[in-house]
Amino acid sequence: MRGLPFTLWRFIALDLVRLVIVTASVLVTVIAFAGAIKPLSDGTLQAVDAAKYILFAIPPMLAYALPFAGGFAATLVYHRIGTDLEAIAAYAGGISHRALLTPALCVALACSTGLVALNEEIIPAFLRQMQTMVTVDVGRLLTNSVARGQSLVLNDGKLMIIADSARQITPERGSGVIGQVYMTQFAAVELVAGVPNQEVTAQRAKMWILPASESLGDDRPHSAVYLRLEDVVAAQKGKGVAVSRDHIDLAFPGPDIFKDNVKFLSWREIIALKAHPERMNWVDRRRVDLANVLAERHAVLSFQEQVAAKGSFTMRDDRGREVVISCGKMAWLDNRWQLLPGTPGGSVQVQYTRSVPIGADAASGERLIQTVIAAPVALLINDLGPDRMGRRTHFRLSMEQASTYELGGAPPRGAARSNITLDDVTPAENLLEKFLDLHPAQLVEDARAFTDKPDPDPSVIGPAADCRGALQRLDNDILSKRNERMALAASCVVMILSGAVSALYFSRRQPLTVYMFTFFPALLTYVTISGGQQITTKQGPIGLLVMWSSVGLLLLYTLYMYTRLRKN
Repeated sequence: MRGLPFTLWRFIALDLVRLVIVTASVLVTVIAFAGAIKPLSDGTLQAVDAAKYILFAIPPMLAYALPFAGGFAATLVYHRIGTDLEAIAAYAGGISHRALLTPALCVALACSTGLVALNEEIIPAFLRQMQTMVTVDVGRLLTNSVARGQSLVLNDGKLMIIADSARQITPERGSGVIGQVYMTQFAAVELVAGVPNQEVTAQRAKMWILPASESLGDDRPHSAVYLRLEDVVAAQKGKGVAVSRDHIDLAFPGPDIFKDNVKFLSWREIIALKAHPERMNWVDRRRVDLANVLAERHAVLSFQEQVAAKGSFTMRDDRGREVVISCGKMAWLDNRWQLLPGTPGGSVQVQYTRSVPIGADAASGERLIQTVIAAPVALLINDLGPDRMGRRTHFRLSMEQASTYELGGAPPRGAARSNITLDDVTPAENLLEKFLDLHPAQLVEDARAFTDKPDPDPSVIGPAADCRGALQRLDNDILSKRNERMALAASCVVMILSGAVSALYFSRRQPLTVYMFTFFPALLTYVTISGGQQITTKQGPIGLLVMWSSVGLLLLYTLYMYTRLRKN
């Protein structure tokens, strides 16, 4: 053959492209519609949004439809060439098998290149849109319900809440909070078998929605809802009414929420994850937990150093005023710090500033009194309730059998019976801010000072292990997802070539029968790629062997068929 058969290549390539487009269009529409059935039946997707969801699903489904559509198109085109004896005429004219298969290779490379572009840039954005449509935005639902004067039912129908007003608040950077809502004139009703069992009303309420601390192996995107109620009136069936002027914290499981996943990220965003793994909300939640524990432990170490040096340490109250705590030593007991006097029979003393109204009218102002609380023992408890969503470490100081007197006055005589609690005291130095700005891996390394000693700190072991496990899982996710995308693109080339070679070899059989010789190996390849991706996510690089072996086996199968074709 003196020249290249450009005319033949052009006609074969045009036939291939036309059939790939038609087949892929039909196949991707069917798959996208099938993907919308489950969220529709589960009620997470409204019927009016079904068409929009299907449109969003079309680009992601192309990743699965395009290779099979290409294989089917190559089978039909080359089967017709073989059946109409065009292949034999080409061979007689000096055109080799490789030259005859060149259009299939070019179309396969074009499809594979398009699939790479889809997987790395376009599909992640559409997958994120699809996931957003079928997840629950609790903050938006609540504010919309309040605006319509309706209640919102949460916790699988066990809790009904309503408020006069509700507005969403942008969470603090690095807090790990997904949504935050501030409400006034709040009311909540606990339902048991659909019947009200307990009612709670509050003048003000704050709600935080966070990713729940689920098992690392659980892929369901759970949420946790925290409520802080102020000026509370509670009534329980058969037990009367209770009034509390202090705040009350409530926590309960929330609905499934949006959970960040590597599959929602483009190639450039995946590379950036190495430097900023906290962009994954399930990693960030564990980072925040570990940062809180380390800040609390380092704050207590500072307290102990101050106690050893001068017998007291300094904190701040909720208004930023100084609180001086005098004690002899600090001991860890029952998940709290116990403050003990320096001498037997002595007392722990807390000096702080108390505000007293001057008159009955709030506009009259207030008087500041330097006050001392003395008690035989005090408890310092790290408050990891909703306050852990801020950027300071908060403690609660509790003193039993305490007596109170003004600074400079004489301590009262007789047995003290008061239980006094300072709800929100913080270290003078804000250590949490520093820890929240660290890389999660650096936090894990800093935690080794508490976990790798002969007597490891049990309060640090758990959060450190969770953060380390989240980082390892993220590394596995990145490895598995990048290789899965490359394996799918590589399999697209092999599937199209496999269809073309099988069609020429089995040209005397029916086209659908011929396609079966390509379809089932291709289906096995896709299943193995998916299985290898899951194994890589859970166990690491060992899954890559499974993932790429399927592509290799399909390539060997295609080469075997090509060898048989050349012999005949």
